[in-house]
Amino acid sequence: ASFDYTLPVSRDFGLVVTGQTQNRYMWQQLALKAYNATAAGTGASYARPFLQQFQLPASPRLNSRSSAGLRADWRVSTNGVISVNLEGGRFVSDRSSTSAAFDTGTSANPTVAVGTPLTFGDSFTSGATGRGSVSLMGLHASVRHQLDTRAGTTRYRLDNGDWRVEAGLGYSFSEGGYQDTLHGRFRTLGTALRNPARVVLADVDQDRPRSIQLYDNAGGAVDFFNLENYRLNTAASTPRYIRDDLVNAKLDVRRTLPWTAFPSALQVGGSHRVQRRDVRRESIAWTYAGPDGNTATVDSPAPYAMTTYVGQTESFGFRNMPWISVYKAWQAYQANPALWTKTPAQVVAEETFRLNNSEHLSEGVTAFYAQAEAGFFHNRLRLLTGVRFERTATRGEGVLADPNAVWLRDPDGTYAHTATGARIRKPAAGAVGSMDELRLVRFERAAHADRTYAGYYPSLHLTWNVRENLQARASFARTYGRPDFTNIVPNSTIEENDLETSTDPRQLPGRITIRNTGLKPWSADNVDVSLEYYTDSGGLFSVGGFHKEIRRFFGSATRVADVPALAELGLGPEYAGWELITQFNLPGVARVRGLEANARHSLAPLGAWGRPFQVFANVTKLELVGSQQANFSAFIPESASWGASWNRAPFSLLAKWNYRGQQRNGPVAAVNGFQYGQSRTTVDLNAEWQVRRTIGLFFSAQNLFNVPEVLLRYGPDTPGYARRYQVTTYGVQLSAGLRGSF
Repeated sequence: ASFDYTLPVSRDFGLVVTGQTQNRYMWQQLALKAYNATAAGTGASYARPFLQQFQLPASPRLNSRSSAGLRADWRVSTNGVISVNLEGGRFVSDRSSTSAAFDTGTSANPTVAVGTPLTFGDSFTSGATGRGSVSLMGLHASVRHQLDTRAGTTRYRLDNGDWRVEAGLGYSFSEGGYQDTLHGRFRTLGTALRNPARVVLADVDQDRPRSIQLYDNAGGAVDFFNLENYRLNTAASTPRYIRDDLVNAKLDVRRTLPWTAFPSALQVGGSHRVQRRDVRRESIAWTYAGPDGNTATVDSPAPYAMTTYVGQTESFGFRNMPWISVYKAWQAYQANPALWTKTPAQVVAEETFRLNNSEHLSEGVTAFYAQAEAGFFHNRLRLLTGVRFERTATRGEGVLADPNAVWLRDPDGTYAHTATGARIRKPAAGAVGSMDELRLVRFERAAHADRTYAGYYPSLHLTWNVRENLQARASFARTYGRPDFTNIVPNSTIEENDLETSTDPRQLPGRITIRNTGLKPWSADNVDVSLEYYTDSGGLFSVGGFHKEIRRFFGSATRVADVPALAELGLGPEYAGWELITQFNLPGVARVRGLEANARHSLAPLGAWGRPFQVFANVTKLELVGSQQANFSAFIPESASWGASWNRAPFSLLAKWNYRGQQRNGPVAAVNGFQYGQSRTTVDLNAEWQVRRTIGLFFSAQNLFNVPEVLLRYGPDTPGYARRYQVTTYGVQLSAGLRGSF
């Protein structure tokens, strides 16, 4: 439901109050098939892989969104208005996930002498005896995601026909994150079969194996629906806190030039914004000790079996799955903390994760621009040109990691060794993997990175009215794209090899894994042309083309470090010759070329019956040219939409078809190829009824036929049966509500 209320307090002052609330249930269901092409001794290859794993996660969630706002408008002069806007909102997504994973194993040989070896074909995998596994409740998170936002803006606008001035100042902040135990549940549980098993996945179709069978080492059948056949091992919680603050200011001044022989104007302006983000994440783990307090005892998860969600038909045809309640397990822990314990290794892992994921960043962007407008030939040719200068300054704080800090060194800086040649640890380092060691090698937010980059971005736009109803456009613009926030925050790991004791002449001095905080923004030169035709009855037909040349695209690779690359990352020349793993700007140019067409028209020319109808369609086709490392994941090679609307007061209907072509994502080493999003077509439906002038009802259905999202993974040799990797459905998203305007 939504509403807005306008209150004219006086001739020069008014208030507008708005509000909205929305609740939506979504049942995300997945089926994932992972094929193996490289397992030694199995006979598998890229051309003949076997189905190793089938996963069945589901994440039903309830999303709620609410917001409220207050705007005050004050006319301070004949042509000047000040507006103050205050708004706040909350978004909550509560997920209660379930999951099962069936794995045949990667070894061809059984664990017992009389066992069955692994065999496979296009539609089945029969795992080796004792090599399979089944786990429950460990894949998707049961969490509550909450984000609270508050914002305030002040805006001034003056327009007297000759001068137009717009100024604004704003502040907003949002905070929240993901919580699990705070809301009465573990994030995930770690379960496994009580005893070794052989897993058989058979009758495999495009979505799932229609037959799943388990056998023990003696050949007896194992019922994977029975929780007594499992043991509860671990539980996890991964709380995450995020806070964002944004301050921004802008000023635009436009002056028409009435003394010129043609319509013209000049405009200048500037803006400044500062964004700060604070991120803290934890990963907390427990080991199940059970009622007897002994972690060595095999304890079933049956006491925590779900009782409020049973006997249900699951996704992809499954039924009565043996789900475990993360809520019951947490409640039992609260009632009896002795049920769960922590190992020293878990405590160290938790602190390591916390240090690695404590980050702070800030980004300040200052921009100035100047532009000119002019009309020639009785305003048939309109020109808009200008240049924008933008300067970005970033500062990031992240973990500083130096795993070599545990070793003693000789006065010349080399490692100190015992008489037998072993390196000597510092006494303060304690045991390997201890908390003492961690205090020496990792420091919270001790790595800092400051970067500044700037550039000029010109543009030119031309519009030619060929005829009253025919318009041609052409433009050139230079644009850019900033690195992601994760590349602003420093995070590095330096591992030095002991060359003094190595006998391998190919051994590199060490390995550096580092975020490239010096990653430069990519820049692109864009050329666009289009032709638009407007009909007498308000229709539009257009066709256009564009060409984009992108320099300094982002990529990632492993390479041997040289001095220029080290300098870009803020590292000294002493690391030259080390193995370097990072992101970098790709050399050369990536190109995106495309054509697009658009049509929108009423059916009124067909007669009176067609007057309420309007049809529309648009299509875009791209050609992507660049290196294999170029990141084209933001570009869809083919897309289209079409549909029709019907309007006859007080009712309106809209039906829209959406086509998204196959899209290549990142590389996948397991298939010697890439992951792709399969093409699909969905249908959306919207209906509205204006009950009264101030009251309206609406209904919408997104993806009316529940067409799934499908991910493919394949390379040049992957057979057809092994290409379909993951299927995801969300159900038909239905919305109904009330709108009020007063």
